[in-house]
Amino acid sequence: MLVIRDQLLGVLLLALAISTASAPLAWTYATENYSWAVAVSSDGRYVIAGGSDGYVYMISASGQETDKQKLKGAVSALSISGSTRDLIAGSTSGHVLHCLITDRLQMLSSLETHPPADHVDSSFR
Repeated sequence: MLVIRDQLLGVLLLALAISTASAPLAWTYATENYSWAVAVSSDGRYVIAGGSDGYVYMISASGQETDKQKLKGAVSALSISGSTRDLIAGSTSGHVLHCLITDRLQMLSSLETHPPADHVDSSFR
């Protein structure tokens, strides 16, 4: 069971309880800022958290940070494949990161989309 608690000053603690809701917390992890996206691997070995600081945090089942990757913009979406090998992370700025999950986050590819047009130049004909 994944328990998310918001603490003072906007620091988010991620905590993993091993059995039931009444079980004591196994560990906590404080991210640098708010975490907007969280994913847990299907084998339970990793928790991935995406923060408003732009980092994707990889946390082991024992609560240790094993890696982190930086995106441009706040991390707004995370998805782990059913095989627990691929991670896709997206940010508010349109940056998308594809990582292979091993004992760390191995970046396979990165994609940046163009920002939306704020206006159309009407002088173009």
